[in-house]
Amino acid sequence: MQTKSTYIINFFILYHSSDSQRFTELFAHLSKIDALNSGYVLNKVWLELSDFNEDTQTNIEELIALSDIVLPLLSDNSIRSLHFTGKTIRALINNHNNNKILMLPIILDTCWWEDTIYKELEVLPRAGLPIYDTADVKQELFQQIIIEINSKVQKIKTEKLQQEANFRAKLAEAESYFEHWEDQPEKLRSALPLFRETLSQWRLGFVPTKEQLETKIALCIREIDFRLFSKAAQDAYQFGDFQTAWFNCKEALSLRNDALISKIYKEVDALLKAEELKILKLPFDQHFQNAEAFFLKLDWQNAEKEYLLALEFHEEAFSPDSVHIKQKIELCRREQQREDAMQQAMTVYKQQRYTKSADILLKAIQKINFNEYEHIEHMIRLLGYLESVERFQDKAVNRWGFYDKKTNNVIISPKYLAVFDFSENLAAVKKWDKWGYIDIEGNEVISFDFDFAGHFREGRAEVIKGKETLFINHLGEIINSPETNRILALKKKIPLKMPKNEEDKTKSS
Repeated sequence: MQTKSTYIINFFILYHSSDSQRFTELFAHLSKIDALNSGYVLNKVWLELSDFNEDTQTNIEELIALSDIVLPLLSDNSIRSLHFTGKTIRALINNHNNNKILMLPIILDTCWWEDTIYKELEVLPRAGLPIYDTADVKQELFQQIIIEINSKVQKIKTEKLQQEANFRAKLAEAESYFEHWEDQPEKLRSALPLFRETLSQWRLGFVPTKEQLETKIALCIREIDFRLFSKAAQDAYQFGDFQTAWFNCKEALSLRNDALISKIYKEVDALLKAEELKILKLPFDQHFQNAEAFFLKLDWQNAEKEYLLALEFHEEAFSPDSVHIKQKIELCRREQQREDAMQQAMTVYKQQRYTKSADILLKAIQKINFNEYEHIEHMIRLLGYLESVERFQDKAVNRWGFYDKKTNNVIISPKYLAVFDFSENLAAVKKWDKWGYIDIEGNEVISFDFDFAGHFREGRAEVIKGKETLFINHLGEIINSPETNRILALKKKIPLKMPKNEEDKTKSS
């Protein structure tokens, strides 16, 4: 169990290295004081100042702070040492003068201590009589020193007890204000200085602990500041000064959460952001409106410039979003490129340079919309296939396909049992035991549901399904019209003569 500081007396003894033996003898006599103070702890710490250096400065400062009685041993050697007149000793004398410690120099031998910084201090033995100058009275002088130091100890004991009593009285007063602070927070202003004074009087072993006192001081400061910022926020809010209200709400909420202040903060924050957004959005709105006006006039260049300026001022919360504006910019660029290309193409066209004119337009389309250009190229390529497509038979596998008779490149690989030539962009082909239709890319457009399929003419083709003869359109849908009915009626009177097998028919075509 830790001894309360009230019952601890700390001695700090300083001596010169040449006085080590004398220090040992004096220290043995000082132990007699312990027996005269039963129930108290008399701590004795010593330091040979000739060994003092900057590395031990922190430890010395701690010893100074804890010391009750400081005993510098003065001799002819010590008073001539800078360590006995330097910064550390001066700090100790300053504490003595401020009644923080008691400094009692002990004169070991004859020296001119009256000419040093110790001259204003009370010294032992009385009248500055040196202990070691006269061997006959040395023991008497030691006895005198013990009696004098013990009398000082009694005085310090009384002061410590009074200090603890003062601490408790001040603490009780502080607690009386603090007790119901949640209901009467204004009393914290009275409690705070009392707690601070109590903390300054706190010593080791006092209750509450130093940390508990510091916690209460921090709470007082927090609540006092909170009330200050809270009131300032509410007053500013009432007067419509939302900027001041916002700052004070933020400061108050940094101290602790509060429902009313949180509500005010959210409201003024939303108002300020809306106002800030409105101001921030002014240049954006202006450029965007200018761009829209140019856009409606088909003035693509000026519209693009204004859209770009609007984009520079754009923020995430603005409407329309940046994606929309970028789409408008891209559209303006494409339209301007298209207009420029059209103007160039028309100039060349008037010179009857039709191929060049078409080339300019195609290149413009390729630059403006590559996918569209690819689609056009693909369509042209397919048209070329349709103009020069020819069926052929791979005799190795006995299957039919199609090739380009201009380039001899295979267009559709040979995989069908029978095929007809393309008509109206579709060709009837046989797979397994059924007929269907494919396009020039080899896509199976009309499913293989028929026992026979003919050529397309004027948007219809004759097919046989089971015992029924039908007409279908390009989508494979059955057509029912007066014309188709008339043709079917004729077919019933004059039955369709089919070859022995479709392969022979295909070969004879």
